[in-house]
Amino acid sequence: KILKAARAHNIPSRKPGAECNGITPRQLRAVMAMIMRRCVPEEWRDFNGNLLTPDRVTLYDVRRYIILPFTIEHQISFV
Repeated sequence: KILKAARAHNIPSRKPGAECNGITPRQLRAVMAMIMRRCVPEEWRDFNGNLLTPDRVTLYDVRRYIILPFTIEHQISFV
């Protein structure tokens, strides 16, 4: 019974309310690695159209370039 519950907990969420999910340090490091790897080569831009560098990326930019594309493609919560 406990093993079944543990497996169910690791299944990506398809239910509403994903904005309440926490992010683990490991997931946060993975997001930072994506920013470092993708920002400059993909020419990410801020809301004013200015080119971004990894040190200037905000959570709004992460939402636009990482979170939304992932959640739309996979139809699951990002975290």
